[in-house]
Amino acid sequence: MGLGYPTLCAHKLVPIYKLVPLPIRRNILEKIIYKLPVSQGYYGLAYRAKKFIEGIPFSTYMRDIIWLGVFNPEERSKLYQPWFREALGKTNIFKEAEEFGNIWHNNDFIRSLQYLDIKTYLADDLLVKLEQLTKANSLQIRLPYLNHRLAEFMFSLPTSYKLNGFTTKYLLRRVAADILPREIINKKKQGFGLPLRQWIREGLNSFVQEILSKEKINKIGLFDYSYIHQLINEHTKGIRDNHKKIWALVMFQLWHGAYMQELSF
Repeated sequence: MGLGYPTLCAHKLVPIYKLVPLPIRRNILEKIIYKLPVSQGYYGLAYRAKKFIEGIPFSTYMRDIIWLGVFNPEERSKLYQPWFREALGKTNIFKEAEEFGNIWHNNDFIRSLQYLDIKTYLADDLLVKLEQLTKANSLQIRLPYLNHRLAEFMFSLPTSYKLNGFTTKYLLRRVAADILPREIINKKKQGFGLPLRQWIREGLNSFVQEILSKEKINKIGLFDYSYIHQLINEHTKGIRDNHKKIWALVMFQLWHGAYMQELSF
């Protein structure tokens, strides 16, 4: 509720980036960014820079979903088999995001993005995973910042109280300034992501290769195996960081095998 997602800062950078003439962006800046070495840390500079320019051509709410998501529209087209792509037709996968975002659009676009994140990323992703993982380990977790009165109060505050310039969680940092050490107050947001980037290259590589084998991909028949093979090959060789794409496909295969079709995983 304190506006801590770095994507919100990225949205504020978009108009600045677009001041650079398009030929310079496409022919110089973006080529340099795509040549940056693969980041080894937690969503390092290269990963974030590539993700940033990936979302530039799209509208605000589509861009937000693309930045937080896995496959952009062009990549989905490469991933899907022709019959599947045709069956989807002109389905607008961003329709819900645009509807949520437009509720607050005329008031404050950062507030509209906050509302969009609450209705999608928070409700349908983060909280779902948290509940499933804790229950699976016989734990109950409490989320004091999601107390509905506190959440309503924070949402009602002016955006500048929460995202001041490019300082995220501004009010929370100010409140805690006399309580917590400076190194904690000024620390960047850190999620609870697993080191999948490295695991897929090393310990989980054979597992990934098995789950995403040509035989099993073609048995389901939705995806183009050659594109998936390319993603794995690029990631294994350190050419590109495709860990989110690969892991999403692994999870889909396991889900499909468990609930839609009996595959010998």
